[in-house]
Amino acid sequence: MNFLLDIPRLKVYVDRQYMTDGQGQGREEAYLFAVTLLESRPLLFTVHTEYGAVYSRLPISAIAWKPKPTDNSYDMWGAISGNGCVTQHQYLKDYRVDVPVYKDRGRYHCTIDYYDGGFAQDPEQHKTSNMILGDKGGIYILPNNFCFFRDDHFTKKSKNLTYKRNTKYYL
Repeated sequence: MNFLLDIPRLKVYVDRQYMTDGQGQGREEAYLFAVTLLESRPLLFTVHTEYGAVYSRLPISAIAWKPKPTDNSYDMWGAISGNGCVTQHQYLKDYRVDVPVYKDRGRYHCTIDYYDGGFAQDPEQHKTSNMILGDKGGIYILPNNFCFFRDDHFTKKSKNLTYKRNTKYYL
């Protein structure tokens, strides 16, 4: 079972209310380095704080990648399986990404994909989760059809083009 996965390390800021019993307000500097997949629950993240603590199973809403974000971090669906893998696609690395649902743009960081389990095996329900570092400081965990990867040398904008969901089993 692959439910605890390394992700590409990322400097982040963690809301102290998620880690302490009222010992200070604000955010604590940390490094994000792992994700836990528990089916039908939010993705949960592990950080190493500036004071040496390793703190596990934090929701993405506790974490921002800028010290003073102007938007929250969001996980739209959560884990569709307890088994998965993480990759940082070299092709998409550092791509600019439009995130219309949160009225933001950002930068691609990595992708979490799922296997085994009901939803992960159903083409109509399967979603990969892309981690996008929003310009407003939040981290968005979004499926492919909720973000648009932009390369000014290749991609074109279209307000009328929509893609259907993949609902077919290919054998």
